[in-house]
Amino acid sequence: MRGGRRAGDPASYGPLIFVVTREPLALRFWEALLIERRFAVVPFGEPAQALEMYAALRPDAIVASKRDLPLLRQRLSFGGRDPVTPLVELVSTPDLVEPVMQAIRRALRAPHRMAS
Repeated sequence: MRGGRRAGDPASYGPLIFVVTREPLALRFWEALLIERRFAVVPFGEPAQALEMYAALRPDAIVASKRDLPLLRQRLSFGGRDPVTPLVELVSTPDLVEPVMQAIRRALRAPHRMAS
């Protein structure tokens, strides 16, 4: 399957990914790359913006810079029955695209989501 689509997903479905990084070039790069691979993407330059939109949009995964992951992990802790949205660390060099893509795909396929 291309992108993050799973076998049971409708043809027009693309998993919603939040991209969070304070680096404008990295934000544009990852947004374009994920859109090209048929994900639905919402980019954020600040983790606070992503946290504000989290409850309304409930992304399938969050890809964030190493700098922003601790705050997101801390603020996105869930009680008992709520699934945990997977967090994937963003890398800034283009030659490391495939490991991030694999981590996103693994997170989307996991039957019980867990923060990474």
